[in-house]
Amino acid sequence: MLFNNTIDYHVIPLAKNKSVIMYNSYTYSYHMKGKSLLRCSQKVSEKCRAFIKLDKHGNIMRAVTDHTHLPPICEMTGDGYYRFTKHKKFY
Repeated sequence: MLFNNTIDYHVIPLAKNKSVIMYNSYTYSYHMKGKSLLRCSQKVSEKCRAFIKLDKHGNIMRAVTDHTHLPPICEMTGDGYYRFTKHKKFY
C-alpha cells in the first residue's frame, strides 16, 4: 500500500523513555536502530506480520496492516503514560 505525504499516526510515550506508534488503532514498535521499520507490537506473541515503513521525514511509505489479532485496549495512567492490554480470548 502506498501513501501520500501525510503523517496519520500518533507517537505514544511509554515508561523508560520508550515510545510506540499507534496507526489505525494498532501499535507498532521500532524494529531497527535506524527507526524506519516498525513491526506490530504483537509480532511475537500473536505471530503478527503487520509492519509500517517510514521515510526519513516520518511519512509512511509502505504498510502491511493485516493483523492476526484485535487492536489493544489503550488506557492513560495517572502519570500521563499509556497502558496497553490485550483483549481476552474466549474459547
